Amino acid sequence: MLSSLRSSLAFHRTGLRLLGVVRKIDPTLLPVNLVYALAQVAGVYVGLALTAGLVDALVALEARRAVVFAAGVAVTSCASACVCAFCKRRATVGGMRCAWRFSAMLREKALSLSYETAEDPKLAERLAYIERTAQMHGNIGTVPRYYRDLLSAAANMLTCVSLVVALAFSRPVAAGWLGVVASPAVSAGLLVLVLLAAVGGNTLVGRARTRLMAWVTSTHSSVENRLIYLLNLVLFDRRVPKVSRIYDMGDMLMRNIEKNQRASMSYFDRWISGERRIDVGTSAVNAAFTVASYALVAVKVLAGAITVGAFTQYAGALAQF
Repeated sequence: MLSSLRSSLAFHRTGLRLLGVVRKIDPTLLPVNLVYALAQVAGVYVGLALTAGLVDALVALEARRAVVFAAGVAVTSCASACVCAFCKRRATVGGMRCAWRFSAMLREKALSLSYETAEDPKLAERLAYIERTAQMHGNIGTVPRYYRDLLSAAANMLTCVSLVVALAFSRPVAAGWLGVVASPAVSAGLLVLVLLAAVGGNTLVGRARTRLMAWVTSTHSSVENRLIYLLNLVLFDRRVPKVSRIYDMGDMLMRNIEKNQRASMSYFDRWISGERRIDVGTSAVNAAFTVASYALVAVKVLAGAITVGAFTQYAGALAQF
């Protein structure tokens, strides 16, 4: 646990340094990503609140109020979509600019070194490793996107938790067993149990995915290395046709190709089967959580603790978990 925390802190220290580089290259990119993250969350929850008001107005047969809420839903949806589309385009272009500039900075650094330093094979290998790693992970231009997603998830979680707390402590009007189940204490306890069950289920699924990816990484290396050796050192060598005829190696080479292809297919079949089982587990956990959440919100509605329209708001908020 402690080592994982240290690793996470080290990761974010590096991330913050990279954000500093991004800010120097394009000062507007970070504010654009901030607006993008907040617009995404605001669009969801403002839309849910207005939809709840619209449903309540329709239930009460208040046409004028229903029109106002319907217009609000339309305007909010349109405004959120426009802001997000603009920010997404701007973030994509800015990210590409940062990637190109970072690549140029690496080359400028290499050119500024002394001849003795530049001729060091270890340095050349290090620079190649940096560029290859950057290309594999999306380069520096994707760092703002990762932190934008993190900020969006945090804002979504805070808003969702506040609505869940409000739902739990809404007081029922009905008496009897329905009033007891919908009471703040019982509702809070049930919500906590449902959330813990969902977190536990997703944790188990996440561990299974981690084990699968660890197996994929280790196995893929051995399979890939065998194929690369066979292709690069044997099949793509222009001397192979002559040598294979002299020593009658054609059948042996084809047997090795087929052997490696079978190993690759077996490997990919197991990978896909594992992913499918994990997807089924994730869907099952999410479905159970959704059904339990809707049932709790429905009890609140039946007990008179919240309105019918609020069902959409609170059910939608719980779905954001």
